[in-house]
This record gives sequence, C-alpha cells and structure tokens, in this order.
Amino acid sequence: MKFHMLSIQSQNHLLNAIGNINLNAKVSFWMNEIWKAIAHRLTASGELQIRKVKTRSGELIWQIDDPITGYRTKLQTEAEVRIWLDQRFHQI
Repeated sequence: MKFHMLSIQSQNHLLNAIGNINLNAKVSFWMNEIWKAIAHRLTASGELQIRKVKTRSGELIWQIDDPITGYRTKLQTEAEVRIWLDQRFHQI
C-alpha cells in the first residue's frame, strides 16, 4: 500500500477549498432565506401565517407572521400558539 504525503502547498489548497465549500453553503442558505422572504412578501395576504419551521440547529418550532403589522413570533409548542392566538384575539 502506497501512502502519498501532501505538500504544504497542497494542504493549504485543500484547506482553502474546504473553507470555500463552507462559505458557499452559508451564501446558499442566506440566498434561500432572502428568496423565501421576497416570495412571502409578494404573496402575503392580510391573514396570519402560522407554520412549522426548522431552525439551523434542526429544531422544529412554530412561527407566526402578521403581514399587516410585520410582527413575527416563534413559539416552541402548539399549546403556546393556541395561547398566543387566544390572547391576541381577546385584545382586538
């Protein structure tokens, strides 16, 4: 079995390539987020938008958006969403 040693220059090139992959993933993530925000604004109605979203850490949470006021809240459980909705509609 042959082992090949990488030169310092090759090691640096490899590390730079890995760094670029991470940068590309970050740019791709943010471009996707920007696109979702634009699409959401263009299609938004006056109704509350309630959906489950996955955080960067992989956790599923509830996100509520009010397109009229621009208010956004994120809650952990469906029960918290129901409480928030009850409180909101009792204020109106």
